[in-house]
Amino acid sequence: MSKDPADPPWSGARRASPPESPPVEGESLDALRAIIDSIDEEILALLDRRAQVALEVGNIKSSLAVDPRYYRPEREAQLLSRLAASQKRLGGALPISETIRLFREIASSCRSLEQRLAIAWSDPWAMHAALGHFGGAIDLRRFESEEEALLALAARQCDYAMIAFTRDGHANPLLAGAALEGQSLIGEWKNEKGDRFLVAGREPVPVAGIACNILSIAAEDKEALEGALLCASPTPTVDFYPFGGRSRTQTKPSSLGLDGWIVRLAGIDEKALRERIGSSPLEGLRIRRASLGNPAGKLTADAAAGREGIGLPILLGSFPIVDPTLSP
Repeated sequence: MSKDPADPPWSGARRASPPESPPVEGESLDALRAIIDSIDEEILALLDRRAQVALEVGNIKSSLAVDPRYYRPEREAQLLSRLAASQKRLGGALPISETIRLFREIASSCRSLEQRLAIAWSDPWAMHAALGHFGGAIDLRRFESEEEALLALAARQCDYAMIAFTRDGHANPLLAGAALEGQSLIGEWKNEKGDRFLVAGREPVPVAGIACNILSIAAEDKEALEGALLCASPTPTVDFYPFGGRSRTQTKPSSLGLDGWIVRLAGIDEKALRERIGSSPLEGLRIRRASLGNPAGKLTADAAAGREGIGLPILLGSFPIVDPTLSP
């Protein structure tokens, strides 16, 4: 075909067959949204299937026990550790912390079909910790103080209580008192500020997998404990938090009359811990046994004097946690 003299120089390119046009942006988004909608339907079906299985589990527990335990902290820690390990292995797009958070909520919603847990708290930070640890499908019950929350737990007015472990690097003095008598530490939570909280329950839980131990030791026993753990395998994570008398910023003795440390040991189980401490100058590990009615001052005075079998170091609690090596 002859070229028209009036055509511009680029007319040949214009008249050539155009390449296939890329999809319009709106069409691409619509296709992706359709995929998301389809995936959401699959997720919904799987969530319903999981909920149905949870109901079956609850029915079996109800038939086998007069007072069944629907919430099993050790089982949940195993579940979350396994899923976090799978996420790390797959290298998925979601951060491991988000995977854990999502599955905490799934577990919470499914567990509420068996039993909706009642959690005691006494300040807003503890309330947020309860929601983070147990998920949103719980009943929150506010009390005026942590002591009242623990008394409510002992009186079966709630299922668990969330209490402060550390604030601004210091241990909660309540942990050195008698308020936890007859109760067990079954879990922990760390908020975005770095403050830690502990979950108190009425029954101890078996520790399977990665364990966390909370101890109370005298101030002068810090070096001995560090020495006892020096060759432990695997090496645990050790955090020391001061309580009582002249701890860090305090300039005069507190009402507890005792200067010591609350210690968090993660990555070593109770048996290994007892073996390490039993062969050290600390001369063994005691489980605290006090009376809920005893004031904290009396207990710590007895502890300081070594009376009534109360001495240091004291194991305040041991519970399972999600494997910390899996989190970024």
